[in-house]
Amino acid sequence: MTLSRALAAFLTVGLLTSPALAGGKTNVTWTTPEPVHDTPSFIGDFDGDGTMDTAWLGVPAGSSGDDWQLIVSFDVANSGAVENLEHFTPSTPVEEVRITRAQPDLYTTFCGLVPGKCEPGRPASINLQTDGIFLEVLEASVVLIHWDQSAKAFARHWLSD
Repeated sequence: MTLSRALAAFLTVGLLTSPALAGGKTNVTWTTPEPVHDTPSFIGDFDGDGTMDTAWLGVPAGSSGDDWQLIVSFDVANSGAVENLEHFTPSTPVEEVRITRAQPDLYTTFCGLVPGKCEPGRPASINLQTDGIFLEVLEASVVLIHWDQSAKAFARHWLSD
């Protein structure tokens, strides 16, 4: 089964099997959390190419939800690439996580709110030109994840802690 067919199967029945998405683990079937999660997925144009992409929270089938990944499927209608954002996944149970679409706008980062607590060079604000992803850990923090066009990769900025 090709990755595009696996992605189509996920969109149809809620499952995706891919060793590439499993961080090198084999035979991992990714599915949406059970019981049904408040925000398991949404669409947006994350990379600015004019096509709809999908962001979703995936858990290994049959797991408790402690091991989960934020996954972005690019240009789903045309069998686009799938990117596992495991490096943006906090060690928090999936039931304590929400993802929502960040619309293009100017966002003040944590560094803009509390500049004395940031590493040098971190931006005080992000002028989001495409859709992004708010990843919220309930009662803890909100992170803005967005496509960095110059780096051709996702970037992460803390909005609150």
